[in-house]
Amino acid sequence: MPEVADYTSYVGLASPMDFNGLVRHYYLRQGDDVAEVRINLAARKNRRLQSHAIGLRMRNELQRSPIAVMPG
Repeated sequence: MPEVADYTSYVGLASPMDFNGLVRHYYLRQGDDVAEVRINLAARKNRRLQSHAIGLRMRNELQRSPIAVMPG
């Protein structure tokens, strides 16, 4: 996806705590069945779509794959 600048994946452990993780208690997650991908988008001036539209498109594409996508 050209809108993605970079990404980091966390598998088997929680990602570093941020506001979203604090509110949703993501920092407590651990185990073989836990994974999170954090995606940094290209600068707004370098992409046509807004971040929400990009996220929805990515979620739709991931849901077609054999990977389970959790809400949120």
